[in-house]
Amino acid sequence: DTLLSHGDPYPLERVNMEGGSAAAASRVQSTDLASEPASAAVGAISVVPVVVLDVDGVLHPLNDRGMPLYACPMQLAKRFHMDEQLPHDDNQIGGVVPGEFIPSCMAELARIIRITGAQIVLSTTWRETSSQRNAVDAQLVKHGMR
Repeated sequence: DTLLSHGDPYPLERVNMEGGSAAAASRVQSTDLASEPASAAVGAISVVPVVVLDVDGVLHPLNDRGMPLYACPMQLAKRFHMDEQLPHDDNQIGGVVPGEFIPSCMAELARIIRITGAQIVLSTTWRETSSQRNAVDAQLVKHGMR
């Protein structure tokens, strides 16, 4: 048996894939995000919603050069330089400058996480070093998501 999702994670279908057959065995539907968390047991399979998060352009808008729109270019350059100097240590937290992680964007992400019960999976350049991942984690904590 396999779970299939067609576009939006709703509706989900539990499909029997034996013998090439694709008959739907049962269906879980949600039409209102504000109802229950989307985590639901389907038979013996647990469905856990996931938010695949790209930080740049989502948690702060970007300008036409792909840089955070509201951040000072000099502060960004300084942060990039300082982050490069950090030791490769899992406990280091990378820098964040004003204009990154916009509070209204973070509040909307927090609302989505709260309503859906979703896990966050980073799909962003911020995942590439432990210090950058830790910087994102620190912002998630700051905005009530961890």
